[in-house]
Amino acid sequence: MTLISLENGRLRAKITQQGGAVHGLWWLDRNLGEVPLLRPTLEDDAHVLQTSAYPLVPFGNRLGGNQFTLNQKTYVFSPNHTGQPHYIHGDGWLGQWDVKEQGLASATLIYRHAGGPYCYEAEQCFELGNDVFTVTLAVINKGAEPLPFGLGWHPFFPLTPQTKLQFSALDYWTEGAGSLPDEMCSVQGDFDFRITRKIPQRWFNNGFSNWDGDALITWPESALSIQIEADPLFRHLFLYQPYEAWSDQSPFFCFEPMTHQGNAHHLENMGDLKLLKPGETLRGSVRLLPRKQS
Repeated sequence: MTLISLENGRLRAKITQQGGAVHGLWWLDRNLGEVPLLRPTLEDDAHVLQTSAYPLVPFGNRLGGNQFTLNQKTYVFSPNHTGQPHYIHGDGWLGQWDVKEQGLASATLIYRHAGGPYCYEAEQCFELGNDVFTVTLAVINKGAEPLPFGLGWHPFFPLTPQTKLQFSALDYWTEGAGSLPDEMCSVQGDFDFRITRKIPQRWFNNGFSNWDGDALITWPESALSIQIEADPLFRHLFLYQPYEAWSDQSPFFCFEPMTHQGNAHHLENMGDLKLLKPGETLRGSVRLLPRKQS
């Protein structure tokens, strides 16, 4: 597998065409050395689920019942991952992406999909700036009819016993049967991260709504933090931390910006999915800004 290497002197990244995934992102610090900002991928040919981050397109999370109805027409999907009863995370994370452009500190990848209900073209642009890593995602409806689209990004962040997290979201979804969102509640207890706090050592697989687009991850052991900034389009997020994450070879948790809610096709207003007419585009960016704590 050929990896695309990007570097600008302060940041270094590796990208793979398989799944359009990030294989690693490092901050190059004079004193700390090469610091992983995302969970490093251990093998060049690793499955996308073992990588550092991957895209969610034409929408993220699970589709309950593997179907949805729009304008009295029902669209049917097939489960797309072993062990999962639901169609999950779209197609892009399982497909092969083509390189559209590549420079020393940026790369643009394209994915085209024409099977099943959705026909679309997706694009990812990765850019290393001045202490900022930006991923811009876009999807164009290439089909013959309007359909609901969404975008998301699924990064894996290093997890330590002291890792702290802060973000402001007003509501969260309880996890129901089949890991589908069940009930929306006001944030409270373990689900309230409006104040910077250590991530509880428990299972998280929950969607959050009414997010303001900002988050802060802090690793006190290394005096390092990452500010996450997402375009206003990303009003939702998923927090994923399985039990085994604490005993994994590379402990992790996932903080996933999304433009829509989980199982969105079955919610009011389609959970903030955007109905794209043929030829219309949905686009948004997520930025990671590493900082050294004083």
